[in-house]
Amino acid sequence: METPKSHLPANLQSELSQCVSRLEKALGENLHSLVLYGSSVRGGYDPGASDINLLIVLEASTAHAHRAIREALASNAPFEPFIVEWGEMPRAGRVFALKFMSIQRDYTVLSGTDPFAEFSVSQDLLVMLTEQELRNLRMRLTRAYVTAGPQHRRYRQLLAHQSSRILITLSDCLRCARMDMPQSLPDRIPLFEKLFDADVQILRDLLELRQREGELSEDEAFECHVGLVRLLKSALAWMEKEWADLPL
Repeated sequence: METPKSHLPANLQSELSQCVSRLEKALGENLHSLVLYGSSVRGGYDPGASDINLLIVLEASTAHAHRAIREALASNAPFEPFIVEWGEMPRAGRVFALKFMSIQRDYTVLSGTDPFAEFSVSQDLLVMLTEQELRNLRMRLTRAYVTAGPQHRRYRQLLAHQSSRILITLSDCLRCARMDMPQSLPDRIPLFEKLFDADVQILRDLLELRQREGELSEDEAFECHVGLVRLLKSALAWMEKEWADLPL
């Protein structure tokens, strides 16, 4: 089999190639598509922090197929599968439109046919799901801050884990406005500042937080929360103004 093109380190590239062979052998004709996506394709893969994201599209998503996938993925490599049945793709593509759009931006087909050849999302659906994700983020972050406990350990973990998700969700706001944007997430931050007319320093702080160890002090946790609450509120206010007549 030809070695799949990716931005993975050499040892993980080899693991990926072996994994593709195992999945093809274990699933046979039940494997409709196997897709590599995310930082492994886009660049920016961080060993020890990033996953090797695989979209596995099955002709029939059965318990036996799931066991075959589990056995095929068994290795030291951080494979993260997203499994869907081909016949469910049209409806799954609407329900999880933001997820599928994210995959579609940076992916390569490792086996089978391209599941995104005819995939598209309407503007109204994109706007609705982006607002939903913004509101969900705000609720999760609020709950995490309120229930953080001593040293704000859980809140810090959530901030570090969700930093990319926050940037990606804000990027979906730019897509709602049909704006072009840089490939790099940090390079998009000035666009958020302009679009939402908001202080975006918290986004730079989150990216830095992800790279350092240690706990957050009470003051640091509160300042992070202040920045996020203000920014997400500004983004939601912008969406409410731009799409005031959108039926939700």
